[in-house]
Amino acid sequence: MHEKNLLQVTPYLLTPDVAAMVRFFVKVLGFHAWVQDDFYAYCSRDEVAVRIGKLSEPTGEGVEERVEIGARAWLFYIDVMDVAAVVEEIRPKLLAAGMQSGVGPVDQSWEKREYWAPVPGGGFVIYGQDIARMPMNPPMVEA
Repeated sequence: MHEKNLLQVTPYLLTPDVAAMVRFFVKVLGFHAWVQDDFYAYCSRDEVAVRIGKLSEPTGEGVEERVEIGARAWLFYIDVMDVAAVVEEIRPKLLAAGMQSGVGPVDQSWEKREYWAPVPGGGFVIYGQDIARMPMNPPMVEA
């Protein structure tokens, strides 16, 4: 019998300030920081986790040569049971932190109700709730 080897996908967010990004994920988004130092953190909430790493200037000596320095767009999508509860919790914290209040919730054509919460430095954490029961065997969609 073949054992499962792949366990999960964990987004890895690079930032110039690990401590500031961890504070945002903990104080605004309600995550818990399990591991944190000046260069790396692992934060989770319920069944969702994110790794946060220090973005450094290229040195010519390693993997950071392949990482773009500067602003770039990124998105995390978190499926939730109740997006209204997320908005009620997070929107006041975003405003208190001097940030935009986010976008939504809005019903999308793909049967999700979504709330887009901005993150310092660019990017969004998107919270999505099913608004219609998806069929177990959906019909094929022709391109």
